[in-house]
Amino acid sequence: MWDLPLEEGIETLAKIGYECVEIWVEPPHIIPSKFDLERRRRLRNLLRKLNLEATLHSCSWDLNIASLNPSIRKTSVRLVEESIDLAEDLEVELVVVHPGRMSSSKGSREETYSILVEALDELKERAQAKGTVLALENMENRQREIITTPVDLRQLLETLHSNRLVGLVDVAHANMVLDPSRFLTECLEILGHVHVSDNNGSAPVHLPLGRGSIDFKKIFRILAKQRYGGKVIVEGFNSGNSIGSAREDFEFASDLLRSLDQ
Repeated sequence: MWDLPLEEGIETLAKIGYECVEIWVEPPHIIPSKFDLERRRRLRNLLRKLNLEATLHSCSWDLNIASLNPSIRKTSVRLVEESIDLAEDLEVELVVVHPGRMSSSKGSREETYSILVEALDELKERAQAKGTVLALENMENRQREIITTPVDLRQLLETLHSNRLVGLVDVAHANMVLDPSRFLTECLEILGHVHVSDNNGSAPVHLPLGRGSIDFKKIFRILAKQRYGGKVIVEGFNSGNSIGSAREDFEFASDLLRSLDQ
């Protein structure tokens, strides 16, 4: 809903029927250092008034918490920490975090992974202090990304071993790696958050549900069978018709959920 003011976008989603929204801590809506206490109070009160739950997607644009450059890494970690602080002010319990990536295609995956673990150790302490949970997201199968498979995501969480960290399966990202239903199944033990959007498995895009090749009935059936208790966030993106896409996604998901009961 980036083409609408933040509050208007949230109100629109509530009118459509959504029960939870994920707020991106990015322009055009929020830059933490410029989002003062009064604006935080107003946003918190709006969510209460609308009876909406919320999750946050932490800062990620231009950042790399596993950068080989200490200055870039320090700034990246600080901005994610600011997202965690914002979550506390908004009374939001879950913050999405993008894992780091190699600084160069010629870099060492092992060194990057070690730096990533150090950064997440620091961030989980901040989450513990602020009463939030961090959801670590699987990334697209692109050069320099190091957390792209179910094994990658599970091993990262096993290494960090914290009740402040859960796995996030982005179904569109998963579709670029292997069958997303299989990806989801292999992550059920660590699953705490889900992003759904569509694509054809060939490009890192986030289409409205039903516009690509993903079998969402199978995805939702897996979640229902496992009695998954976390959030499912729609990440379909259509810059030209965000309200229409939000309605289309809501109706698609609602129809699909009803069909599971038949």
